[in-house]
Amino acid sequence: MKPLIIPVFIPNQGCPNVCIFCNQKKITGMTDLPGRDDVRRVIEEGTKGDGSLFYRKKSDKKKENRPLFSLFSASLNKPQRNTCFKEVAFYGGSFTGLDLKYQEELLGEGKKAIDSGLIEGIRISTRPDYINERVLKTLKAYGVRTIELGVQSFSDRVLESSKRGHNSSCIFNACEIIRESGFNLGIQLMMGLPQDSEETLIDSAEKAIGIKPNFVRIYPVLVLKDTELEELYLKGEYKPLSMEETIRIGKVMVKGFYMAGIPVIRFGLQPTDTINPDKDVIAGPFHPSLRHIIDSELAFEKMKMVIEANELSGRQVSFSVPKKEISIFQGIKKENIGRLKEVFGLRGIHFVVMKNAETGFSLPVR
Repeated sequence: MKPLIIPVFIPNQGCPNVCIFCNQKKITGMTDLPGRDDVRRVIEEGTKGDGSLFYRKKSDKKKENRPLFSLFSASLNKPQRNTCFKEVAFYGGSFTGLDLKYQEELLGEGKKAIDSGLIEGIRISTRPDYINERVLKTLKAYGVRTIELGVQSFSDRVLESSKRGHNSSCIFNACEIIRESGFNLGIQLMMGLPQDSEETLIDSAEKAIGIKPNFVRIYPVLVLKDTELEELYLKGEYKPLSMEETIRIGKVMVKGFYMAGIPVIRFGLQPTDTINPDKDVIAGPFHPSLRHIIDSELAFEKMKMVIEANELSGRQVSFSVPKKEISIFQGIKKENIGRLKEVFGLRGIHFVVMKNAETGFSLPVR
C-alpha cells in the first residue's frame, strides 16, 4: 500500500544558489509561497472523506481466461514501500535552508495535523549541506519522519560542474546522520548532468545502494527554459542524454535498486501543463511514460532469458505474472509481444495473473 503524500510546494526557497539545471517555478508551476493557512487548507483537503483517497483501489475488469501451455512464472520483483501512512510533504526547495521562523510556521501546522490524527507524519526535501544534528533535532520535534535528499550525483566532478556547492563527502555525512537519527531516507539522483557519463551514473547508483535508503527517485535531466543549462545547450556546450542512452543506462540503474530491495518511486519528471516539449522543455529525454518503458525493457530481458534457457523457440508460451505487472510485460502498445515473436518465431504469447504474487515462484532479475 502506497503512503498518501499531500504536497506543499516552496519553489526554489532555501537554496543558497541556483543549480544550472533548476527552475522550480517551471517544474512546480508555482511562484507564491505558502503560509500556515495554505498548509492547513491543503492538509484538510487532502484528508477529506472516509479515507478513500488513501485506500482506493482500481477495479479490474480483465478475466483470466487464457489456456495454460508452457507456463512460466515471471516478475520484476519490484520492491514496495512498506509504509502506508499519510504525510504532508514540503517540496520544491531546500526546506532546511529556509528562515527558521518560516520553517517552524509550516512545520507547526503539520504538527497540529499529526496531533489531531489527520496525518501521521511530515516529509521534507533538502540539500545534503543543509543537514546537521541541530537541524535534525528540530525536524524530529515537529514530527518529520522522512527526509528526501537532493543528492543528484556522487561524482565530485559532476557536482562541481552543476554548481551544487558541495562535494560527495557532504552527501555521505548527511545520509549517515539522517539514518542514525531514525528518519526515513530518500535519495534523488539525476542522469545526464554536465560531465556525467555512463560510468559516473552507474557509480552513483552503486554508491546510493550502499547507503541503503528507504527509496530513490531518478530524474533524467531536461533542459528547461530560463536556466543556465538552456544557455549552455543553445551555445552547443551541453548535450543531454538521448532517449536510447536514458533507457539503456536507466534500466541498469533501476535493476540494481530492485535487486537491492530499494523501491524506485519515480523515474522522470511528471508531465504537467508546463513540463512538456510544447512548453518549457527545450531538450532532453522527455516521455510521459518513461518509467513504464524502463520496466518493460527489464521485463523483455527477463522473458527473453526464460525462452532461451528453456529452448522455447517456435512454441506457444504463457507467462504467469503479478496482476499489476501484466501491462509492463506486454510493453507499450504490446511491443514486447511483437518483439519476442519476431526474435523467437513464437506461435503465441499469453499472460495470466500470478495467483500467489506475494511468494510466487518468480525468477529474480539478474
